[in-house]
Amino acid sequence: MKQSFLPRFGLLLSLGVALLLTSFAQAQPANWNSAIWFERPVGDGIIWRYYQFNSLFSAKQSVSYMLVDLNNPNVDMAITYRNSYVGPSPGVSSPDYPRAPTSTMAPTVTGAKAAINGTYFNTLSYDSTQPTLPWGGGTTFLRAAGTTVHTFDGTNVNNFLQGLVFNNTSDVTIMRKSGGWINRVGSWQNMMISGPILIDNGVIETYDPTNDHANLRHPRTAVGKINASNTLVLLTVDGRTAEAAGMSCTELAQVMQAIGCDNAMNLDGGGSTTMWAAGEPFNGVVNYPSDNSAYDHQGERGAANSLVVKSTAVAPLAWDGRLTNLSYNTLTRSDETLTVTATYTNIGTETWTAANVAVVPSRAFGRTSAFIPAGQLNTFYSLSPTTVAPDQTGVFTLALKSPTVASDTFMEENFALWNTTSGYFGPADNELRVRVTVRPPLGGAPPLIIVQGTPTGPNNQWLVEPAGQWANSTVSFTATGVSNGGSQRYTGASTLGKYADFKPIFDVAGVYKVEATYPASTNNLNSVQYKVNHLSGSNTVSLNQLVGANTWQTLGQFAFGTGSSGSVGVHSVRIINETITGNRYYSGALRFDYVSPLATVPDWSLY
Repeated sequence: MKQSFLPRFGLLLSLGVALLLTSFAQAQPANWNSAIWFERPVGDGIIWRYYQFNSLFSAKQSVSYMLVDLNNPNVDMAITYRNSYVGPSPGVSSPDYPRAPTSTMAPTVTGAKAAINGTYFNTLSYDSTQPTLPWGGGTTFLRAAGTTVHTFDGTNVNNFLQGLVFNNTSDVTIMRKSGGWINRVGSWQNMMISGPILIDNGVIETYDPTNDHANLRHPRTAVGKINASNTLVLLTVDGRTAEAAGMSCTELAQVMQAIGCDNAMNLDGGGSTTMWAAGEPFNGVVNYPSDNSAYDHQGERGAANSLVVKSTAVAPLAWDGRLTNLSYNTLTRSDETLTVTATYTNIGTETWTAANVAVVPSRAFGRTSAFIPAGQLNTFYSLSPTTVAPDQTGVFTLALKSPTVASDTFMEENFALWNTTSGYFGPADNELRVRVTVRPPLGGAPPLIIVQGTPTGPNNQWLVEPAGQWANSTVSFTATGVSNGGSQRYTGASTLGKYADFKPIFDVAGVYKVEATYPASTNNLNSVQYKVNHLSGSNTVSLNQLVGANTWQTLGQFAFGTGSSGSVGVHSVRIINETITGNRYYSGALRFDYVSPLATVPDWSLY
């Protein structure tokens, strides 16, 4: 099947950035050129691109960026912001609250089409012992539409020597300035000062080895300029999840240089990293913000300011789609049919038919899939209705076949939409992603089940954490059957009630021996409760995580039923600090070993 991406590159060339392609002759990060970018215009002169790398800088990376044609007469820019506040909190929904999500601030700008979060902010909250102390708001020099919002003069050598300054799109400049910015207000109506510097006149910055902010991997937000084509680059790199590692500032600079930037600077990152596009789902959030520790579009954090690009509406692409619903069973068995339904809205201008739109394996294109039955490459899916006009909804039903496995195996498969003439089209090639646990053919006792609370561990899809409670640790974990790679999950136990739920799905009812294990640490809590919810009720077992680490500790034998009833409160194990506070504890791993079938129920007991 021939792949064609010329229509997408045609869009870039129409932006007047043909010179950008020649800049790729510079050193590229390994695997950078392997990306097949999802691409969509979000305004006249503004192109949004996204790709998730399986390996970039030897890690999974999730990169989104906007190319903004500053020569386009319809393009304009603005800075929107919240001021610091004095006094008790007015409430997060108040326009006076000193922080707001980028997705809230950007739409307040008339004509806003794209935005990223801006500079660092004051993390303080209201302190009743210092009632006149300002809290919230930005902490770097900021000037917007001729108003100086923050007057910090930016003399910090590591972080605040570089700024994005502009009066209009004809003079957008990313410049390095020593000695502060307050004396430049007469020259620029808009000044967004941040850092660290990434690229200064084509040269990637070198960072002090002790600068952890620059040298460790985090989610990142950056802005850059391609001088030859007068193109502004807005970029986000996601992080702090299993699907996105984040980048150091050096890695970020290499990416900005690969795109073609001559100058670039880092903005506020971490949980603040957000990219917004008008008209997109999830309030326009198109990257994967990390403040909820999940790889989705719902972890956005409030920010002090944002950089907004304005323009007029743009004609839609001929071929484009938006995935609105994806449904399938996450537990399947070898050789069984796995039905996947994917609902799309046709947001292009061409009508979809069963003859011109196909579903194909993606990442990479042109390959075979272990989930597609032999000889059914063109027949494993169907479209209903068979004709989907622009702005209409269509449902693709995929009839997959689960591969044969010898033990419980977590598997992932990706699909995308393909036009028979022009090739792959939106959404991104990882949107129709199927993640399932495939079990071996049932014969005798079911296999041992291990659920580990780490993104790289077995059956981690059955671990559920409340947003914001858990963090990563690189502590060693050597218990039998667990993954020691990546990070283990822990929570600070300074307050009671922090928890995580292990919710396995049993497809064989029976009595199971339940065991727990955890990494060794001198900071571990000496009393952690494991609440086992089973067919007969619940039991709580306390374990001292200061002893017995990296060995399996028996919690008891319990009866569990079948199906997906492993939801909160039923057929689950909750790890929680109900009665004691301390430094930390680990979610570790749980093991469920089949012992015997359920006791026979006499007929009379059913009445």
